[in-house]
Amino acid sequence: MIPTKTQTIFEFNKNPAELVRISLVEFKRKRYVDLRLYYDASESEIPDWKPSKKGICLSVDLLDVLKEGIDKAQACVEDGGQGVNKNSAARPSREGQGEAPS
Repeated sequence: MIPTKTQTIFEFNKNPAELVRISLVEFKRKRYVDLRLYYDASESEIPDWKPSKKGICLSVDLLDVLKEGIDKAQACVEDGGQGVNKNSAARPSREGQGEAPS
């Protein structure tokens, strides 16, 4: 996928050699949120951040679902992981969800 427009929204260091970047991307007149792991390809002290294949690109229509999952993950962590039961994990319906570009 070669986006027509990309806007970095937020980024944070995962470790000294990797960062996570959240971008708003436009591709074929549709908008997506791209969460991607970048790596430092530099051989000097000045970082040269390059995108890796590790990441996910979602339609902006799925932001609320993503946020719900992150909120549940945070609540679970704060609860000490006591609320996790992988056999009864709620999964949202896939109905109405289009495919995002890869």
